[in-house]
Amino acid sequence: MAAPELPEEIIHAINLLPLEAAAITGPLETTWAALSAEEQTELRHLGSAFAAHWAHIACVSPFARQLLLRHPHWLPRLARGGHSDLATSHGLSSDVFLANLRQYRNARMVEIIWQDRQPGEHYPETVAALSELAEICLQQAYAYGVEMLRQRHGIPRNDDGQEVPFTILGMGKLGGRELNLSSDIDLIFCYGEDGETDGPIPLDNSTYFQRLGRWLIQALDQRTADGFCFRVDMRLRPFGDAAPLCISVAAMEQYYQVHGRGWERYAFIKARPVAGDLALGQNLLHTLRPFVYRRYLDYTALTGLREVKALMDAEQGGSSNDIKKGQGGIREIEFVCQSLQIIHGGRQPALRSTNTLDTLAAIASAGLLPADDTDRLRRAYLFLRNTEHCLQMVDDQQTQQLPHSELEWQRLACGMGFPDVMTMRETLDTFRQQNHVIFQRTLASGKDDRQGKNSNGEKLWQRAQTAALETAPSDLLQVLRFTAPEAIWTRLWRFAHSRDVASRLSTEGRQRLNRLLPLALDLGSAQPDTDAWLQRFLTLIEAILGHANYLALLAENPPYLMRIAELLHSPWLAQELARFPILLDDVL
Repeated sequence: MAAPELPEEIIHAINLLPLEAAAITGPLETTWAALSAEEQTELRHLGSAFAAHWAHIACVSPFARQLLLRHPHWLPRLARGGHSDLATSHGLSSDVFLANLRQYRNARMVEIIWQDRQPGEHYPETVAALSELAEICLQQAYAYGVEMLRQRHGIPRNDDGQEVPFTILGMGKLGGRELNLSSDIDLIFCYGEDGETDGPIPLDNSTYFQRLGRWLIQALDQRTADGFCFRVDMRLRPFGDAAPLCISVAAMEQYYQVHGRGWERYAFIKARPVAGDLALGQNLLHTLRPFVYRRYLDYTALTGLREVKALMDAEQGGSSNDIKKGQGGIREIEFVCQSLQIIHGGRQPALRSTNTLDTLAAIASAGLLPADDTDRLRRAYLFLRNTEHCLQMVDDQQTQQLPHSELEWQRLACGMGFPDVMTMRETLDTFRQQNHVIFQRTLASGKDDRQGKNSNGEKLWQRAQTAALETAPSDLLQVLRFTAPEAIWTRLWRFAHSRDVASRLSTEGRQRLNRLLPLALDLGSAQPDTDAWLQRFLTLIEAILGHANYLALLAENPPYLMRIAELLHSPWLAQELARFPILLDDVL
């Protein structure tokens, strides 16, 4: 019969812990007593290293401690470095399938935590294992859901009778293969095209895939007696919570072409097919690549990033307790990476990685940041992500909040391998301060200096928006070298008050137009054919009012505006650009 007493080496390891020795002893005694004599003998032979690590895990992760209390026979497998397998789902009821999936997830989580807190740096292996776990759970839930739906409704097909595929895009940290220990998984569901299923109870494809999507969320997110697999967040899909769970490829392409917003470009940097038909997902992302990465150096992206960061700062309310969203936190490092990806990724494909550490390496290789900065950011990112994992392994909670009690600070310092809390906090503060300096420097690099403010072009554009048509500012028109001032004034005034300008521009689009027109008016005064040039320029702008990216390109990048100035000397080329604005991608 197995002896209940803990070996001396394990008792000694518990007594060396900085906190909760008494609270830890009981669960470890119970776990040990539940093992067979053979299992106990195997673990005794592993000596003090095993004893110290088991005690350490019990201290830093009460979540793992409780699971091992419920499943003591996992302990020998952990000590051997074993890996749990997921039982087959074929023929199981949905309740049994969901229970198996959750039990597999819990077993793998304990295995990952056990390995993560071994001596040395294990962050890359940990996030890869967590991302793989999410993909396995997704794919298993997808396969089970498809089999369940096909029994009643058959196979979704298009009008030609071909089977219609379905793909799941992983966004955020799942897309980057850098999932944390207790993370939401951000998903987007998409199916090939409309049609109908061919089973005994037919459904249109849209309804069929909505049901599949709801099943997937239930399979992963629903809490049962065995817990949950992963919290699912669908808010990154087109139109967010107001939209159906699944949309077709054509609808998705249309959305990002017409409605795509700046923050969605950042989101799609990390998009990756993770389950379902992976080829469909890859083809979709290839089609959407021009939405994310522009062919030109796209400094306009920094405006959107500043706005997102300002909202985050307002949400934090000056608190420094959040290591993700707070000053110098994980998000600032990710923003540095993503801003440089958006700006330069159109011309440098090596920057188009979904993974943060890989992106930092590509940024260093391309020389986009000083080598010292990329090295600091890499070390800080590893430190902060490991800190995040230590916070989350306590109770399997999605938190990035630093502790509020001295006891939890001691637990965190212990998990991170620091001898005391003060050293841990000093190291954390140093990394965050360095991060924030680099982050501010990166955002400042693209700020608008507005050299033309209060210039003659600025004054004329303000008058065109506010003055009556009958009150042409002859002095300004002459200073700007227009030879037919009355005609130019009429053209400019009518443009400023046109229905297109009033109805087709967002607030951001209006701001860009107000930045662009003064620059163009000043630039036009230096052209040999000032009047004709401005007429062609306004015609071009009318053509691109509905294309926010082109308007931003000219408003934010003076070199491209200069290039357009040269091209508009050709009446034929000016006409073609106005007819086919997409040509701007080629000529710039």
